[in-house]
Amino acid sequence: MNPATIAAISTPPGKGGIGIIKISGPDAIAYSGQIFRKSGIKREDQCPYLLSKSHQLLHGHIVDPDKNSVVDEVLVSVMLGPRSYTGEDVVEINAHSGPAVLATILELVISRGATIASPGEFTKRAFLNGRIDLTQAEGVAEMIDAGSRQAAKNAAAFIDGDLRRTIEKIRGRTTELYVQTEAALDFPDEVDFSISAQSTIEVLKAKVLAPVEALIENYSAGRIYIDGVRLIIVGKPNVGKSSLINRLTKTERVIVSPIPGTTRDFIEEALSINGVPFVVADTAGLHQTHDPIEIIGMQKTCEQLEKSDLILFVIDAGSPVDRDDLEIFSRIQNRNLIVVLNKSDLLSGNKEFRLPDPLCKSIIVKISARYDTDILPLENAIYDRVVSSGAVEVENRIIPNLRQKMALERARTLISHAIEGLQGNAPDELIAIDLKEIGDILGQILGIAFDEDLLGRIFQRFCIGK
Repeated sequence: MNPATIAAISTPPGKGGIGIIKISGPDAIAYSGQIFRKSGIKREDQCPYLLSKSHQLLHGHIVDPDKNSVVDEVLVSVMLGPRSYTGEDVVEINAHSGPAVLATILELVISRGATIASPGEFTKRAFLNGRIDLTQAEGVAEMIDAGSRQAAKNAAAFIDGDLRRTIEKIRGRTTELYVQTEAALDFPDEVDFSISAQSTIEVLKAKVLAPVEALIENYSAGRIYIDGVRLIIVGKPNVGKSSLINRLTKTERVIVSPIPGTTRDFIEEALSINGVPFVVADTAGLHQTHDPIEIIGMQKTCEQLEKSDLILFVIDAGSPVDRDDLEIFSRIQNRNLIVVLNKSDLLSGNKEFRLPDPLCKSIIVKISARYDTDILPLENAIYDRVVSSGAVEVENRIIPNLRQKMALERARTLISHAIEGLQGNAPDELIAIDLKEIGDILGQILGIAFDEDLLGRIFQRFCIGK
């Protein structure tokens, strides 16, 4: 039974120069030809137009056959299977981007007989048709979601097959050991070699366990490139926290007001510093109050502090450090933090701002969020603080995602179990069971063994049209 022909708008919604409708399946050519009129061909000579040549770009118009009216001037690209993204016949209609135009073209394709693609269905078909393995499919999702250059680089490595080749190599070693063990069990009198438990242990440790543990470690080291460093801005009300987040994100996302307590909720924004993604949060000012709304906001601030990777503690240079400042510092002094002395423009001439001794031991950066001065030194200090923790030393590493890491952890447990069994002279039958299960788990990472629920969970992350 042939799969249905699917279609979707593959570009983000909104106005733009180009919008793309992607069509994939056995009838992609037929459906597209019914609504495409190639330039230079008379109207009466073309109905439908046969898109017969692969990997060509044709200029023409999309027409409504029922009304005999032109919808848009387009470029149509044709990629016949199996040399296409999905491995099926694929047509992409490059039109002018606009909600009405793209919706009209998509409706025409659907009216011919195509069905609307579900999220990630094009990439899912690429996987099912053997064009890519599951790690490469997940790399596509990582590329779409990449919030930094390093995250995009890691996703590109996925798509290029770096993780696949690494897992295949580990799995190959495991399979060799499994085959040898099974052969010795099934044909003990005919196998012309003896299996040494010690040599098997050495291979498992060096060629299977060590690379699996390295991949798991890479996940921890590279997590920030997927999730971002959680950067929390805290301080008393009206010290300039909202102004600072606007300077860091280079937007006017957060309301700035001279009235203390304007920010009462938890506000998050994304930014990138030297290629490292951050999720920066503006929080409610911490101080003594009886306002129930402010109290709730401060409770949320305290909850977020526990989840933070780095804290920016903002102090107002225009007024002395007081009890509220010291109370906040007592909560965070043992955390990874930077003291930001804001409103440094108020420190005229040789005037110095005196900080209590406990605060002086922290990293201190003077800025003026209002006048946008010394923000770059602060960004450099933030980056250096993250680098000093070792969290960004992931150059040239293969960084698995959470699903893959969890599978690798299950494999690691079984590898350790097999090694312990060999050291304790466990029956070869039990060792063989462990080796087979290790291979099966590694195969699940690649998608060699999968179920529909697993695919559903993976591909529902994708946007429609990819």
